[in-house]
Amino acid sequence: MALGCLLWWMHAPALALPLFLLASAWHFGMEDAVRAGLPERLARGLGPIAIPALFHAAAYAAIVAEAGGGRPLPPMLLTGLVIAGGLAAALLLALAWRRRDRRLALGVVALAALPPLVGFSAGFLILHALPQTEARRRLMGCATTAAYMRAVAPVLAAAFVLAGVAGALLLRHHAGLEAAFAGMAALAVPHLLVTPWFAREGAGRGAPLLLPAIGRPAGR
Repeated sequence: MALGCLLWWMHAPALALPLFLLASAWHFGMEDAVRAGLPERLARGLGPIAIPALFHAAAYAAIVAEAGGGRPLPPMLLTGLVIAGGLAAALLLALAWRRRDRRLALGVVALAALPPLVGFSAGFLILHALPQTEARRRLMGCATTAAYMRAVAPVLAAAFVLAGVAGALLLRHHAGLEAAFAGMAALAVPHLLVTPWFAREGAGRGAPLLLPAIGRPAGR
C-alpha cells in the first residue's frame, strides 16, 4: 500500500496531493472528535489543513504548488481555504474558551500564527498525535509511555525502514517538498486505514477510548 502511494505520487502528484489532504481531514475529524457534532468534526478535520492558510496565504500556496508537482493552487480554492481556516479557527477557539481547553487553544494558535509547515507540524502534534498516542497507550493497557513505545517498537522500526526506502526512491526522481509529502503520504495512508480497525478492536474488548481533546470516553 505504501509503495502504491509512492508510485501514484510520482506519476500524478497534482491528483495525489488533494486526495491525501482530504483523507487527512476526514481522519482528523473522525478521530479527534468522536462524540462531537458535525460542526466540530468539520472544524477539527479541516482546521489542520486550512488554518495555516489564514495568515500565510502566499507561503501556503507556494508549498502546495511545489508539493503537487508545480501546479499552482487556483486563487478561488486558496480563498476558500482561507475562509474555511478562519471559520474553523473561530469555532475551535470558542470551544476552547467554553471548555477551558488550553491544548485546543494552543494548537489553533500554532496552526494560525506559525509559518505553514512549522504551524502544521506543531498543530498536528498538539491536537492529534500526542492525544491519540495517550489514548492508544491506555487502550493497550500500557502503564507508561515507555511501555507503550516498547510495545509498538516493531511497528516503529518498520516505519523507519519504509521511510528510508521511500526517501531513497523519491530522491532519485524528485526533490524538495514533493518528495517530502509523498513520503509522508506513504507512511500516513496505511495509518489512516488501520486506525478505525484499531478503535473497533478496542471497543470489542470493552475498553473505552478516551480522547483528551474531547474529554469523555467514546464508548459512553
